[in-house]
Amino acid sequence: MKKLTNLSKIFIVVTLVLLLAGMSLIGFLGFNSSAEYAKKSYEIVVSVDQDVKSSGVNAKTASIKYFEENNVKISKYATQTAEDNTKFIFKVEQFPDGAETALKDAVVAGVNDAERIIDVKIYEVKPTLTQNAVPLIIAFSIALVVFLVYELIVDKLAIALSAIFTAIISGLVFASIISLARIPAYPYFALTLTLAVALGTTVSIVLLNRFKELSKLVGNDKLTSQEIAEMGVKQSIVRLCVVAGTVLVSAIAFACFGGYSLYLGLQLLVAGVSAIYASVLGTPLIYALLKK
Repeated sequence: MKKLTNLSKIFIVVTLVLLLAGMSLIGFLGFNSSAEYAKKSYEIVVSVDQDVKSSGVNAKTASIKYFEENNVKISKYATQTAEDNTKFIFKVEQFPDGAETALKDAVVAGVNDAERIIDVKIYEVKPTLTQNAVPLIIAFSIALVVFLVYELIVDKLAIALSAIFTAIISGLVFASIISLARIPAYPYFALTLTLAVALGTTVSIVLLNRFKELSKLVGNDKLTSQEIAEMGVKQSIVRLCVVAGTVLVSAIAFACFGGYSLYLGLQLLVAGVSAIYASVLGTPLIYALLKK
């Protein structure tokens, strides 16, 4: 009991320090971004109202010539054709400030047709969370809510609240460590935060179910909730090691690819550490307090 109390004190102090330092840093500096992510890129759209007398071809040629003369590298290119206009979309890594007018003048000169309406628009773009990840985040969130509602209905309030508080702590600790370690957060932060919360909730519920089973065993009715929680954690060490090992192997596998995969691997590692930390140390404490 004394050992568990000491662990509880350590957990409370470490968690408060992490949250205070991490959230303060987020408030002042925000999350860190990789050099590749923070770098500006631009989407330049050159449109001609009608593709008459090769005006579209001339507009494209004039645009590319302007980029070459001004050392603007084109990373991607696409064409959109409609009945009344043709659009040429260029993605470039850099573009001189205030050069929009110069580009338009170059395109107008290249088309050389006063009847054509030519327009140039420039958009600053940044990498964002891929659309494929959004449904995964939504699915995780829905499953988490359903799981917690189930716990509220089937199990006692103490067990459900313990899982909910563990999930919250897991997410906050994850965000704090990402901020303090200055691990580039984007574009995977929302995905890995969801994973940290989901993993923390899952491990917590596994432990809580073990606590519930132990409390029903003959001879354990005289044990305190703290002693039952301590026993349950010790008996679940093997399962926890398997979970930790799986997360570690996954993180290393992603990190080996480098680039954004390296950041994803680091975030997966932090998500696993945060979830296990909140579950192993936080769940027993919350459970013991709520069962008093």
